[in-house]
Amino acid sequence: MAEHIYAALQHSRWSSLNLSRLHLLSKLSDRDLAAVKSLAHGFVLPIPFGGGSNIKTAEAIYSGSYVIGTKAAFRGFEGFLSLPEIRSADNPKSFHRQIREVLASPRRSAPLPGTIGFDQRQSITWARCLAQLPVAVEKAKYDKVPSE
Repeated sequence: MAEHIYAALQHSRWSSLNLSRLHLLSKLSDRDLAAVKSLAHGFVLPIPFGGGSNIKTAEAIYSGSYVIGTKAAFRGFEGFLSLPEIRSADNPKSFHRQIREVLASPRRSAPLPGTIGFDQRQSITWARCLAQLPVAVEKAKYDKVPSE
C-alpha cells in the first residue's frame, strides 16, 4: 500500500507536510511486519464494503492498540465496538476526525489480564475459535447421515 499512499499524497495540497509525517514501508518480512504491528499506535481499516474474512480486523482488535475502521471493517466484530480503543466511522469526515483524535491520544499499553476487554479479545484467537472443531468432528463421525 505504501506506493499507493505516496502516489495519492504526492500531488496533494499539503503533500510535503503529510509525507513528512509518514513512515511508508514497502514489503516486509513476516518478522519485521510483526514488529511493526506490535509497535503501532493504531490501525486504520478503511474497508469500503463487505466480503472476505476480516482477519486484519481481528489482528487489529487483538493488538489492544487504537483501531479506526468503517462499519464494513467491523462486520462480524460488532461486539468489540464498545471497547475504548475501537473507533467506527461512517463517512470520510468522521474517519479523518477519528484519525486526528487517535494521533493526539496517548499510546495504549499492551493488553494484560484483568484489563478492559482482555477476555473479550481472547475470543478471537485461533485457539479459542477452533477449540470446538475437534469436538464437532468427533461428533460428526458418530452422527447418523440421513439417506438420500
